[in-house]
Amino acid sequence: MSADSVSPGAGTTDSERFLFRQCRKSFLQLWSYANPFRDQVSNQGSEGKELCDILICFGNNILLFSDKWCSIGSGPLTPTKWDRWYRRAVLSSIKQLDGAERWVRQFPSRIFVDKQCQSTIPIDFPAPDKLRIHRIAVAGGAARNCQDFYKSHSGGFIVLGPGLSDTSAGLPNVADLAPFQIPAVFNNNKITHVLNEDTLPLVLDELDTIADFTEYLTAKEKLIHETPHIVIQSEEELVGLFLGIRSGVAPALANTDTDLLMIAEGIYDDIKSKESYRKYSDANKSSYLWDYLIEHFTACAIKGDLFPGSVLSIRENEELLRFFAAKSRVHRRLLADALIDLYATCSRDRVSSRVARLPSTSETAFVFQCAPESQDWGDDYRKGRQQFLMSYCILTGYRNQDVKHVVGLTSLGENPGVDSFDMCAFFFEKWDKEAIRMGKRLEKEMLKDVTDPLQQRHLVDLDNIVAWQPSMEQEEEEEEEEGIT
Repeated sequence: MSADSVSPGAGTTDSERFLFRQCRKSFLQLWSYANPFRDQVSNQGSEGKELCDILICFGNNILLFSDKWCSIGSGPLTPTKWDRWYRRAVLSSIKQLDGAERWVRQFPSRIFVDKQCQSTIPIDFPAPDKLRIHRIAVAGGAARNCQDFYKSHSGGFIVLGPGLSDTSAGLPNVADLAPFQIPAVFNNNKITHVLNEDTLPLVLDELDTIADFTEYLTAKEKLIHETPHIVIQSEEELVGLFLGIRSGVAPALANTDTDLLMIAEGIYDDIKSKESYRKYSDANKSSYLWDYLIEHFTACAIKGDLFPGSVLSIRENEELLRFFAAKSRVHRRLLADALIDLYATCSRDRVSSRVARLPSTSETAFVFQCAPESQDWGDDYRKGRQQFLMSYCILTGYRNQDVKHVVGLTSLGENPGVDSFDMCAFFFEKWDKEAIRMGKRLEKEMLKDVTDPLQQRHLVDLDNIVAWQPSMEQEEEEEEEEGIT
């Protein structure tokens, strides 16, 4: 078997290629795989069988996409047209997703990026007890028909909760459904998110990080399970409600224990029209610098030069890169703003540093540095700044021993969209006497070489800079350790 590689494909039909571009933009290249294969060889040949159209593997989350495009035809909508489209576009996707989910749960190590089944997906799948699978069916070809049928501004399908569609015998009978009303739950009580050519780009544009998208899917699944008699007028309306609640523009649902819950038409447009939401959205524009950095470092990992002299595989580097990509859009904005602010205030003759910690992931610290070329690091400036960053990251861990992971970024400090970046990462498990001695040595050596030494910017409040101060117990321990030879 050859070495792992990233996905060589990008879809086999126009709709699949569009789906892959959308997923690649939102979930980035290392975690997005078009047309993966399983090594369940058919009788007709030696090639594997396609698992699904898109597979996203990120941490404990697996997203399975099945894309089916079927034109419903022009003219009046007849029961025959509706039945044919529903079976070809929706039920065939459900069948593919059922098979893909079974395979992922049973044989995660036998999923490949090529039809010859030579290159496995270069990411470790989660343990069975931690695995979370989200199923997304993209049923295309009927958005305009749906819009015309309901005289609606939206082409999104009406979603019915499990209390409003009978799935006791497996898949719901199409004859029991009004046109363009889609059950949320199919056989085996599994929720499948059915999108189309209108709602897919809207959802992925509004929730364009893996953290935001999976948080939305999880919240929607919870709502449907807890509120079986729910009618969602269109996917975009539920997205609007989710965005409104998250941004503080709309109140949370106070009570879902009702006979019928209607997510009505107009919520999305109302939320998007509010000035407070526009300000919230505009503030997030800086966050795309973080996306740029993720893709930059991913490209380096694929080429094998993420670290100086690194021999790590893509699979081994993925865990580190996941620290960057796991951040939501708001958290990416906070981190990017901290980096941009450092660029705006950094010294031109000394190394400037910023230590940033997010409130929701307090065990991880990000170290940002701007290192001007005026530093006395000999002939190899790049190697000098890399070594300085690594020492500073170790020192950050020593001065903040509640931190388990320290990820460092360093650059010239002139333009974050142009500068080359170097990175490093340290995972701290235990600070023994030898490690503490090294931390004390680095502290003495480095404090004279940096501006604002070891001050930490808490991103919950970007104007609040808190300097590390040792406790009395820590000072006593340090005095004792000074006597260790």
